[in-house]
Parts: sequence; structure tokens; C-alpha cells
Amino acid sequence: MLNEVGRKNDPEQLRRSCVEKYEKIEIAKHIEAILGCLLQENWSTPVLIHMQINANNQIYGQCEGDSDHPTYLGSVDEIVTILLSVARKAGLGQYEIRYLLEKMSEIPRES
Repeated sequence: MLNEVGRKNDPEQLRRSCVEKYEKIEIAKHIEAILGCLLQENWSTPVLIHMQINANNQIYGQCEGDSDHPTYLGSVDEIVTILLSVARKAGLGQYEIRYLLEKMSEIPRES
């Protein structure tokens, strides 16, 4: 069994903890798709498989089977604000929130 410090630093444990908490609350489909992509869960139909941030800090997503039509998801600021609000609603702790924000920071940027 992991000790408390181990749980705080284990990305897979943090991911699973986020998933368990988010599955207990109702989330708007748009945000559920974004969270599913960040947490590697198939929570939407079609599944959001990729996100990218453009030069204007807008996030676009690509759904499974739709490679030609990126979908506008929102500005980075909007999405982060919404994700933090939903994180509070789901009862995420500081380490889980940090994990989620780190996943957001990994979204590739247009070159």
C-alpha cells in the first residue's frame, strides 16, 4: 500500500482518484469530453482524442473519426476556470488539482 507521500506523487494514482471523483458528479458534456481527454477516459461520444492550443490561446479538439474538422473548445482561461470550478464540485484535493493543471499544460501548442 502506498503511503500518503507516495499517493501524492504517483501520477496514475492521482489520475484514478480524479476519475473516481468525477464519475460521482454530473458534468456538462463539453467539459466531460475535455476531462476525458485529459484523464485518458472515453467519457464522450465521439471521443475527444486530441487537443491543441493555437497562438491566440484557444483550445481546439479533434474527435475520433473526424480528422478534418477541429472543434473549438474554448479559450485556455475559460477552460481552466471551468475545470477548477468542477474540480471543487467533485472534491478534488490540491494534489489532484495540480495533476489536472499539469495535464492542461501538456496540451501541445501550435508552432
